[in-house]
Amino acid sequence: MPIEAGVDVGGTFTDIFVHDTKRNRTEILKVPSTPPTYIEGFMSGVEGAVRQLGADDSLTEVSRLVHGSTIATNAILTETGAKIGFLMTEGFRDILYIGLGWRPQMYDLYHDAVEPMFLAPRERTLTVRERINFRGEVVVPLDDHESVRQAARTLVEEHDVEAFVVCYLHSYANSDHEHTTRDILKLLYPDVPVSLSSDVLPRPREYQRLVATGFDGYVKPVMTKYVNDLTARLAQAGCLAPLHVMQSNGGVGGVDSIIECPIRTVLSGLAAGVLGAADVGRAAGFPNCISLDMGGTSADVALIPNGKPVVTNMGSFGDWPLHFPTVEVRSIGAGGSSIAYIDDGGGLRVGPRSAGANPGPACYGRGGIEPTVTDASFILGYLNPDTFAGGSERVRLGSARNGCRRGGSRHPQDRKFEHGADTAARFSQAWIRST
Repeated sequence: MPIEAGVDVGGTFTDIFVHDTKRNRTEILKVPSTPPTYIEGFMSGVEGAVRQLGADDSLTEVSRLVHGSTIATNAILTETGAKIGFLMTEGFRDILYIGLGWRPQMYDLYHDAVEPMFLAPRERTLTVRERINFRGEVVVPLDDHESVRQAARTLVEEHDVEAFVVCYLHSYANSDHEHTTRDILKLLYPDVPVSLSSDVLPRPREYQRLVATGFDGYVKPVMTKYVNDLTARLAQAGCLAPLHVMQSNGGVGGVDSIIECPIRTVLSGLAAGVLGAADVGRAAGFPNCISLDMGGTSADVALIPNGKPVVTNMGSFGDWPLHFPTVEVRSIGAGGSSIAYIDDGGGLRVGPRSAGANPGPACYGRGGIEPTVTDASFILGYLNPDTFAGGSERVRLGSARNGCRRGGSRHPQDRKFEHGADTAARFSQAWIRST
């Protein structure tokens, strides 16, 4: 089985790399992603790339398969994860809602909270009678017969939660109470997954530990279903290679490991891009470089000193702390499918709202009508319709122009935008004045 394959599933496109180690041949393929499941695009892309190598239609010759996934990332960004319930130490119910007391804009009277309160409202945050101090000593024994069982029943029977998140005070110093709680929850509700803070992030700082564990529970059902469904589809296609998923720290994990702690894949695709850029930089003689990975929804930038990505254990996802080892990447919500508009003051704004893969930019002809960066880039001549996406996407320039006319109608007589521009300043002016 000589073929090694790498698959990066993004919000707009799925990129496949296959290498035949026996014949030393390499093929790459780009196909449209297929949200919301993404599995169809994954399978068609891998099978197509293998055929380009000259192999048969099945995947029996694949010996290694590594997958960069955005499933956990998208679940958080779109707030479409599982309905979770928190079990907390008695007296510490409001850790999530108090947060760190940090406000990025101190004098904004109408600021939005930076804490991820969408994880669970306060009524789905219940407390359990127990207490461990910072030395790991038991101060109040776990009331497993009353507190835990009552909280579990309330969360499942009254709130229909899909995952439990357990975060007790100082459980990093002594995890006995959390593990006992998990055993009870599994006996009561064996089909409801459980995330323990002592497993996800066994470190001090209650808020940071709660956020990381909350996100783990939030993405666990959707990630578990995706990985299991993908594994089944690969087996049906004859692929005997084990599936490995990229993790945020630049390593890979097997299916069981990913299901156990899926939050570690939240920067999966981003980390893979940085590792690839570092390899290219070293090979080209530029070990000190900066990587830019611009997709359909976001643009990701990373510093690569001395040929190695920077790995930090104080990572974050937007404003939310995820303090486990991650490749240090900075992301902004601006990609090829990011939608542009004119604000009330007449200024050009781009993103973070995205047309994604479906319907995608107007130039794809799939029903998108709003102007995106990709539409503008074709009109300005920055992108070549004949070579875009490896020729896998038919580009409709007329639809791109129509989308931009709708999005920024101000001066119908001005045609600078359609005729092109070669600087960012003229690009912005043209968009504002276009019709």
